[in-house]
Amino acid sequence: MAKKSSYRATMTLKQCVWNTANRGRLTPEELDDKIDYSPSSLKRAGIEGPAGAGFNLLKLIPMMEAQDDYSILEHLNHRCGFLMIPIPKGGKSKKERVTDLAEYQRLSAAAVQVLVKLIDGGASREEALDTLYQMLKGTAVMIEEVKAGSQISMDL
Repeated sequence: MAKKSSYRATMTLKQCVWNTANRGRLTPEELDDKIDYSPSSLKRAGIEGPAGAGFNLLKLIPMMEAQDDYSILEHLNHRCGFLMIPIPKGGKSKKERVTDLAEYQRLSAAAVQVLVKLIDGGASREEALDTLYQMLKGTAVMIEEVKAGSQISMDL
C-alpha cells in the first residue's frame, strides 16, 4: 500500500489526530515547519480535558500529507460507513504484486483465526474488529488492482 495508516477500527478520532501529530515520521517541531502550526498545539491535539487543544481542520490534509499518515481520513470513512482504499498507482512490478497477494493471504488467514478465537472466547471483540477491518481493506485493494488490470501472470 502506498500510503501509511496506523488506524485500528477501535480508535477514536482524537486518538487518530494525536497519533498522526505526535507519532508520525516528523516530530511536532518538524511538522511545524511543514504546516505552520505550533508544536505545543500539535503535542496537545487530541488530548481530552483542559490540557488538550483543538485542531484546525484546515491543517488536517497538510498534516496527513506531511506525515504520510492517513489514519484520520480512514477513521472518518469508517465512522461514516465507508471503506477507504488507496487508488492503485499501477506500474507495480511482478514482485510487488506477488508481495501484495501474499499480504492479502496473510490478512485472510488472520481473519479466520481471529473469528475462531472469538467464538472460543480467546479473542476480544476489539481484536476481532481490528483484524476483520484490515482484511476487508485488503480485499478492497485487491479488487481495485484486478479492476485496474494488474492481475498476476506466472511464468513457468
